[in-house]
Amino acid sequence: MTANAFVSVSLDPPLVLVSLGNRSNMHRILPGIGRYGVTVLAEDQEALSNHFAGRSVDGLHIPLSCAMAFRCWMAARALCGASDRYPPRR
Repeated sequence: MTANAFVSVSLDPPLVLVSLGNRSNMHRILPGIGRYGVTVLAEDQEALSNHFAGRSVDGLHIPLSCAMAFRCWMAARALCGASDRYPPRR
């Protein structure tokens, strides 16, 4: 799944906000799970991004590395138009 947006909210405490389309699978799953991971891909990993966005990619090689990764726990959910926002808890 590829998020619509990923935003830094605060450095202290570290907080991020993730925006998911209302029709995405993760939109239905996340409220029950309450946690999510964010992987920041490098510029040369566009094919991997397209794969997770649901676009078909032939011969995709899934690397074991990424530019950065976060483990997050959901703090709140806000319906905002065609997307929900999921800020993490402190």
